[in-house]
Amino acid sequence: MKTINTASFLVALLVAFVFSANAYASSITLSFSRITSNSTNNIANQLKMSVSDQASAATLFGKTIASNEILFTFTNAVGNASNISEVYFDDDTTNHIFLSQTKIINSISGFTNFGSRLNPSNLPSGNSLANPFGATSGFGADVGNGGPSNGVNSNNDILGIVIKLKTGSAFNDVQSAFIHEKIRVGLHVRSIASEGCKDDSDSFVNDKPVDGGYPTPIPGAVWLFGSAFLAMMGVARKKQRLKTKLN
Repeated sequence: MKTINTASFLVALLVAFVFSANAYASSITLSFSRITSNSTNNIANQLKMSVSDQASAATLFGKTIASNEILFTFTNAVGNASNISEVYFDDDTTNHIFLSQTKIINSISGFTNFGSRLNPSNLPSGNSLANPFGATSGFGADVGNGGPSNGVNSNNDILGIVIKLKTGSAFNDVQSAFIHEKIRVGLHVRSIASEGCKDDSDSFVNDKPVDGGYPTPIPGAVWLFGSAFLAMMGVARKKQRLKTKLN
């Protein structure tokens, strides 16, 4: 009976751990599409953005944010030389679910040096889209006069932007807004190398999440716990069979 009770407890603990991991850690990764064709090289496949809640910000990036904040991170898997120089947010949700931009986190990895003053104030060529991109004032990041060396221009660079949500809004609302294109993020990428010229620039807008986005994988610790649980169950069963034989 003791063995059965112990097994039941371990099963319950494992189930609770797995479900809590899924329930409290949310993150989606979005790709980008080019909306201009200034460069002969389309580097859209190099650009990625992760959108993370409080738990995922800590798990994936080691950053502490509040429960009502979202961490946006930007990377450039450089194959073709290029530099993310400006980041724009277009919050077109009803009543705007973004409350304020809490902070820019430079150099989560590698080196970046962004400020919050955007120049130009809107994503270049954003107005030319069928659904015009209109940057929401007070949100975004810009390297300013820092030049290419301060932007996201290497595989190691990660730029972070933390945004506080209005009361009553949560990660799921942000995810839904991306799906319905009520929130969009635009990138202006400079110094794109193409046919000997390194001064080309292009604008990009995020793609919609695929299948609603990708949930954060269950941490390896959960699977290790599961493996340990199965091993313990095996040992318990062997002991029980041995005890039965002896009796």
